[in-house]
Amino acid sequence: MAALRQRIAAASFLVSALVHVGCSDPNTLESGQVVEVNLLDRFEFEATGLDNVTDTRSRLFTNTGPQATVDVTAGITAGSARLQLRDPAGAVVYSEFIEDEVDGLTDVGGPGLWQVDVVLSKVTGEFSFTLERAP
Repeated sequence: MAALRQRIAAASFLVSALVHVGCSDPNTLESGQVVEVNLLDRFEFEATGLDNVTDTRSRLFTNTGPQATVDVTAGITAGSARLQLRDPAGAVVYSEFIEDEVDGLTDVGGPGLWQVDVVLSKVTGEFSFTLERAP
């Protein structure tokens, strides 16, 4: 069942990315709209002042544990945003729409460098999330 969920999440993520590629004249994230904090076992991302933004950001987050807590706050008034996390083996351990504000624990993965992907499609508003190594 977990493998099927991962495949569905990966397919959904791919569709979101393909929709992103097909957009014409999108607004993209400007450096002044994003604040990132990337520390050992903690990653923070905040985006503000978004107006019809279509963009993708990928980062690496060092998690020394097998799971992370996810805390999402969203004020998205239009569009959609997806947060997806992959463990060092490439397994999807979390994949949710940011506007749904799904907090909690990721699935169990491996410790090491986790990939953090944020895919925005015509997003207006603001959002933030924090990832921390689960106790």
